[in-house]
Amino acid sequence: MTRRRAVENAWPYLAGVSVSAAYYLLWAPHHPIPAGVRDVLSASSRAASSLFGFLLATGSILVGIKNSWYKVRAKESGVYFSLVKRMFSAMWWCLVSTVLSIIGLSFDVSWKLSWYPMALAVWLLCVVTALATTIRSIGLFAKLFALIAEE
Repeated sequence: MTRRRAVENAWPYLAGVSVSAAYYLLWAPHHPIPAGVRDVLSASSRAASSLFGFLLATGSILVGIKNSWYKVRAKESGVYFSLVKRMFSAMWWCLVSTVLSIIGLSFDVSWKLSWYPMALAVWLLCVVTALATTIRSIGLFAKLFALIAEE
């Protein structure tokens, strides 16, 4: 595996870990969790579930297409398998983000429980990774569309 390929595979997870660690180690010790975090959790839940549904529909269409010239061309170029794999990875992270956001909505920030900063750090890890894996999938879609446009 080349260095470029390794970075391409790892950057979404490194971004999630970096943001989560920065929050937990640098921000959380000096700042309380604001009450508005519930609005962020609610918006994140809606966005991640919508994105999950979009990726599921797109993945189903890609997998379900039979004997398409575009599918054959994508398989020949090595883009197809990587795209489907990355889309399902993004779907997984979106689903996890949705579930954690919904669970987070059931807790009241005013309780000020000691494990809240760690829970928010884990939530940030999942949300940033979901966003990054989705961006990575869209980048591969763009590559596939460029290959189709060349024909």
